[in-house]
Amino acid sequence: MPNPLTQALVLIGFISITGQIVLLRELLVVFHGNEVSTAVVLTAWLVWTSAGSFVSGRTADTLVRKRAVFAMVQAAVALLLPLSILAARLSRVFWAIPVGETIGFHGMMVVSFTVSAPFCFLSGFLFALGCSLHAEGSPVRERSTAQVYLLEVVGSGLGGLLFALLFMHLFNHLQTAFFGSLVLAHSAARLFLEEAHGRKARVGGLVAGLALVALCLPLLLQGDRWEQASRQWTWLGHDLVGTVDTPYGNLSAATTRKEISFFENGLWMFTYPDAQSAEEAVHYALLAHPEPKEILLVGGGLSGALIQVLKHPSVAGIDYVELDPGLVSFAREHLPDSAVGVLKNPRVRLIHADGRRYVQTAAALYDVVIIDLPDPTTIQLNRFYTREFFAETRRMLRHDGLLAVGLSSSADIVGPTLAQTLASLYRTLEAVYPHVNVVPGSTARFFASADPGVPAPDPVRLSGRIAQRGLQTTYVREHTLFSHLSPGRVAYLGAVLDAVQDPRVNTDLHPSSYYYDLIHWSATYARGFHQVFLFLDRLTAPQAAWALVGLSALFWAAGMRRLEHSRRKSALIYGCLVMGFSELALTFLLILVFQVFCGSLYHQLALLITLFMAGLAAGTAWILRGFDGIRRPWILLGTIQAAMALCSLGLLGTTYFLQGLDLHVPYLLETVVFAEAFVCGFVGGMHFSLSGKLYTLHVREAGKAGSMIYGVDLAGSAAGSLTVALVLFPLFGISGTLVLLCVWNACAAAVLLGRQGAGEV
Repeated sequence: MPNPLTQALVLIGFISITGQIVLLRELLVVFHGNEVSTAVVLTAWLVWTSAGSFVSGRTADTLVRKRAVFAMVQAAVALLLPLSILAARLSRVFWAIPVGETIGFHGMMVVSFTVSAPFCFLSGFLFALGCSLHAEGSPVRERSTAQVYLLEVVGSGLGGLLFALLFMHLFNHLQTAFFGSLVLAHSAARLFLEEAHGRKARVGGLVAGLALVALCLPLLLQGDRWEQASRQWTWLGHDLVGTVDTPYGNLSAATTRKEISFFENGLWMFTYPDAQSAEEAVHYALLAHPEPKEILLVGGGLSGALIQVLKHPSVAGIDYVELDPGLVSFAREHLPDSAVGVLKNPRVRLIHADGRRYVQTAAALYDVVIIDLPDPTTIQLNRFYTREFFAETRRMLRHDGLLAVGLSSSADIVGPTLAQTLASLYRTLEAVYPHVNVVPGSTARFFASADPGVPAPDPVRLSGRIAQRGLQTTYVREHTLFSHLSPGRVAYLGAVLDAVQDPRVNTDLHPSSYYYDLIHWSATYARGFHQVFLFLDRLTAPQAAWALVGLSALFWAAGMRRLEHSRRKSALIYGCLVMGFSELALTFLLILVFQVFCGSLYHQLALLITLFMAGLAAGTAWILRGFDGIRRPWILLGTIQAAMALCSLGLLGTTYFLQGLDLHVPYLLETVVFAEAFVCGFVGGMHFSLSGKLYTLHVREAGKAGSMIYGVDLAGSAAGSLTVALVLFPLFGISGTLVLLCVWNACAAAVLLGRQGAGEV
């Protein structure tokens, strides 16, 4: 068994990554998660952890009984993790946010920063205190920051791997938290007993540890009861009939009157029965085709769409693609046989796969492809609204085939921000299909075809086909067709789309629809940021690059007025800030590239993050191995910073390489992306450990040095979380963002290399 301090330092990373995963998933349910909410939660997490590290750094080296303090803080963290989960579930009640209502940007910030504050602050506090403790027993104190960081990274990698392979399948979130609390309680008791002097102190520490175990163990064993009871807090006014965590999110089912609604991560998916939505999603598309036989349905099958497709007598087969097997199992438990029994129909083939991945690789041909998915409010969903995806659907359509896709709209008045989103989708479809038509309504239905024989929807022709096929419908009938397709409504929507000046084409690497939806969201829920987004929309990538060059030049000029000692410390801080920003940004972009090219494959995604952590550990270990032999550390640090610039260019080249790659080569896509993740982590680990050594040489105290480097690294990551997700990627796409990261790291490398000299240490 490792010594108590080593075990405790590994557990810093273990509990941090586990807590981050479960608390992020919990708050995504509260916020109806997308990249905006993910960025806000991660920012709050990183800011509070950074603050805890800074505060601890001011006091860690002067504490008298450090091990006892470390043990007490560890015990407090053990209690705070499950309490933080419960606080997240109570947040809608506490802030009086109705079920199903989207939380605005300010609300996300308030909830995220209040819920994560205690747990994250103390987690950061433990890192700096751990550096000070480690330095007391180390012959070379300059190693302490890097060695503690290495142990934390190993714990983080282990925690992420165990969550993906074990916890996610065996435990719910509360049980995972209680398990982490048990492990921390054991570690805290070992540390306290090692530090305690006298029999009474040892007995007291033992009793405290046993009390924590006695509290957490029953909760772990009875986790299902606590899970159901606490989940109900989020659904006041509704009868929560079931909830389950799957690899792809949290699924919940709630009843109101005679209807049952399904939610994923708190976001409404569908309600049953809801014949109107199901009929409109299916019949407009199938009626537009003269004789639909083979149908591909991506999403929406459990909401009643499959039942409606089977009403058409010409349909010979339906391939229904649903990513999450857990959703089907969950629906079987809570929907009547009339809803899920359709899956047993011999004409229906259920395919559990990522819809984008299936479209890329399937060899089948279809008459109609229906995309029945939510709006592109996330980058994951945006993949189904891009030019590349539409080109892939065209490949699998027969010569007279039809693609149908919907987007939330307004039946009467379409505002300017919503018009941008609709116009972007229309132009994207036109970039692939020569014939594109729109049916107005609360959901705008877009129909695209390569065959000129598929004309614009005509109410007379569609009504005739309803009668010809003997369809029994309630909402898609003659009078509703003439209402939705009236010349006035069609002309109004056409005029609205034409009024949008030069809408962007939505692509995998430049998600314009996601950005337009972000502008529309900000106009509704974050009005203070609406004008900011519109202003940033005029910003170009070269302008942003020159701004980063100017920022680095100003930093250099300001530093010239300081003493050499202060200039070097400030250069270290600047380099760590840029590196922390870049690590978060590259991780975000790697995940995005993985989603675009490899699909939403959760276990592989967990492996990607684990390999990034392994790279961090390997880079740190590599520096530690040659620690005493580094003669010109400033040149090496500047070179490492420049290597991160090359990593950005490498990922850019990889992205374009993957675009032209044969998708049928097994595991090649995953291998390339995983290798990039490891290399980026390796560079980041080298930079952190060497920066810790140099900063410790300047400030002498290990706790203070560790807290500064760790805190600045996290502060840079926090800035990267918000900036990349909300600004850089939506504005400039993958390629533009990677070029900017390359420019900024090159500037930071110049700053660091400029601080080396004959008197360097």
